[in-house]
Amino acid sequence: FIISPKALIIGFEHPYNAIQMMADRIAAALVDQGYAPATAMIGDKNLPNQLSTINDPSLELIIFLGSIPLNLQIDRMHIWRFIPKNVKCIEIILDSLPYDFRIPGFINYLNDFTTSHNYHLASFEGNIAKTLTEFTGKNVLHLHHGAYTVAQKTSPKKHSDRLMFWGSIGAELGRNDVTDDLLSTLIQFNVWGLNTERLSNTADAMKASNNFYGFSELSNELDISLKDLLRPEWVQALCAIDSALKRYRRLFLIESILDFPLDIYGKNWEQYLPKKSNIRIMNFSPDDNSVFSYACQEYAGVVNIDPNWGNGTNERAITALALGVNVASNKNEMIKDIHGHYPYVLDRQSIRDACKLALDTKNVLLDLPQFSWSAVIKKLLIECADQELHHFTL
Repeated sequence: FIISPKALIIGFEHPYNAIQMMADRIAAALVDQGYAPATAMIGDKNLPNQLSTINDPSLELIIFLGSIPLNLQIDRMHIWRFIPKNVKCIEIILDSLPYDFRIPGFINYLNDFTTSHNYHLASFEGNIAKTLTEFTGKNVLHLHHGAYTVAQKTSPKKHSDRLMFWGSIGAELGRNDVTDDLLSTLIQFNVWGLNTERLSNTADAMKASNNFYGFSELSNELDISLKDLLRPEWVQALCAIDSALKRYRRLFLIESILDFPLDIYGKNWEQYLPKKSNIRIMNFSPDDNSVFSYACQEYAGVVNIDPNWGNGTNERAITALALGVNVASNKNEMIKDIHGHYPYVLDRQSIRDACKLALDTKNVLLDLPQFSWSAVIKKLLIECADQELHHFTL
């Protein structure tokens, strides 16, 4: 009999089960590619046992979900340095770049990535992949996010005349440093020594920009290249500004449709909503991301925003579209041609027009095989193999 090569997916416990869900789907996709996968979650009491695969001589692949697992050490060595050199390592970046630069393990992996043929980096956002490619001088891969499809709903929708929004406010990764006002955050973290007028112009430009890769506008206004922005002494400021911009864009979106029939699945919105609106705050159980795939099918459409992504989208937009649910979402290169996606720019009328189409247009179930996790992982492994082959043919 044939012994399948081992693969290990390392993530971390997430309050809404997001990383475990991703690990489970990737594991199933790796089975399709002939691997025998295992998962390990930082924060799980069984982590030592979960990491036992590290010592298996048939281990051929490790996938890190986010930068936190890169801090793991075995015998005082970073985990990717502990394992044999022939094991392929792939780090998947999950959010905006500055947050990863706070993680010492990520910086160390980045340094090794530039010189090791079997170390790879991938991002769900194409602009992030491009920025890191310029930063490192080695190609960083851009991959689709996979859809969390479940059984298709056959009974009538419970909320066929309403839209849903999934997401919290005030839960940004840099939330401890953020104010509700982007300019105030820029002033507080003015590491560039700019005067108030310049900071005000920067805040206005970032708010008005329809480039959803938020750092493009910051880079333009500061006249500093994107790769040169990523200096260690500026990382805290960049995290705060990124989080403030995300909060501003989410608020702008919801404030634009207060009179729409909208249900919000998320936390901390009450303080931002007027006493009278057509918006309802929904309670749901279990309180994690697994609910979304079922809940979205009860609605005419999903209102989505990827606050700082312009070429790559989160799992919500992809999942809803794959389940035949309309999506009003910010203009995004990755899903721009998919039927049922109604794009908007950061303009109140544009947002309203997109949401009206999502609400009023009949849902159509699409076949989107490119967004299955099996297709996503297959493509990722092929691109990693091509990158390694290119290394040896140089």
